[in-house]
Amino acid sequence: MSIRTRLTMVRNMYDGLFASSRFYRWTTFFSLFLLGGMIFLPISRLMPVIQGNAFIPLHYNIFFGVDRFGPWEEIFIIPIVGACLLVVNLIFGGLFFAHERILASFFVVATFLAEMILFVSMIFVILLNV
Repeated sequence: MSIRTRLTMVRNMYDGLFASSRFYRWTTFFSLFLLGGMIFLPISRLMPVIQGNAFIPLHYNIFFGVDRFGPWEEIFIIPIVGACLLVVNLIFGGLFFAHERILASFFVVATFLAEMILFVSMIFVILLNV
């Protein structure tokens, strides 16, 4: 099977997923919006604060206070996890859409909920450092 045929199959699969319902389009849009926020917030809020600091607090525990320090680049692990989760769940949602629509809906909703949780965790990391 050629690459062109495979790309056409993938495009048709996702056209069916997103054309079938506004639900899929809106949850995917909001997931992408939250992912963009997870990338934009640390760039806009933390970059001026961490100038010259080699290590920043990355985790807070109510029993011990700040219990994990690391290089400032590790703050972008949260958006990387969110992007990987979004890509994998969209792939599985598209694959299962033709046969199991409920399972495809589960993947789309689970992606949105996971992105919300990751977004809140990014906000807490930013509040810890500001």
